[in-house]
Amino acid sequence: MLSPVSSVTHAHLAYVLAAELPSSSASSHTPRILDAGCGSGQLLLALHRHLPALLGGAVELAGFDVSDARVQKNDFFAGTRRLLDEEAPDRNWGEALALIDTKSAWPYDEESIDAVVTNQVLEHVSDLDSFMSQLSRVLRPGGVSVNLFPVRSLFVEGHVGAPLAHRIASDDVRRGYLTVFARLGLSHLGPMRREQGQTFRDFGETRAEYVATQTSYRSFRELAKTAHKHGLTASYRWTPQFFALKLGYMTGRDTSRLYSRGRFGTLAEWASFGLLSRVSSVTVVFSKQPSYDPDADFAGHLG
Repeated sequence: MLSPVSSVTHAHLAYVLAAELPSSSASSHTPRILDAGCGSGQLLLALHRHLPALLGGAVELAGFDVSDARVQKNDFFAGTRRLLDEEAPDRNWGEALALIDTKSAWPYDEESIDAVVTNQVLEHVSDLDSFMSQLSRVLRPGGVSVNLFPVRSLFVEGHVGAPLAHRIASDDVRRGYLTVFARLGLSHLGPMRREQGQTFRDFGETRAEYVATQTSYRSFRELAKTAHKHGLTASYRWTPQFFALKLGYMTGRDTSRLYSRGRFGTLAEWASFGLLSRVSSVTVVFSKQPSYDPDADFAGHLG
């Protein structure tokens, strides 16, 4: 298995990209991979270190994030550039990175990207229609987008660590629920834990606002419907491998061979997705591989 790697999620995404993309010997050009919502740059760094070996040749990496999403600190992108310059100085990251606002088009030409990857990003995208439109625009025919993120069926909201906090419709009820959650001494269960000196009420109000305004949990059906609108297919393949890889890291067993063996089969994927989507992030793959041709499929039927 990949080692050292910054996280099991990064290893998983690298393995999936290697499985989805053609090998360098079978490709007519250097694969161009875009990290949409690249954040701190840790995933880009992991891909830079490991993907060339997995694909058997060079890759071209790019990444962008948005400046006005309120998910990151205001000056986060300077740290992203600094990390990549220090840890991978053999790459010109100044040309590879971009910071835009949420209403801007992605700064890439049409059909110029072989694969788009995101890690814990899609649950923060408020305008899914715009995201899918840009994704379809920049992907080359046959291109893929590999995304790791939680969907609506998740039981515990991952940012505050509170069960079902993202599925409460009323802002008042959510605030009250998270205030009680903190009073019970449970506010340390998520990464957005209660700060020292922060009142229970303030924790409930601020975390409830974050969940309401900075997250957009969707069902797979919603994701697939929007993808289809923009000429993309949707699949939750590779979700079982993510959990197998996690187990492998915990037990010291090499489970990476599961990626080279291919998929588990549609029935196993369907059954595992229904269960695993309730406990953690899942893998959703969007592909620009249209197979329906109205001219061919309707030929001879409308005469």
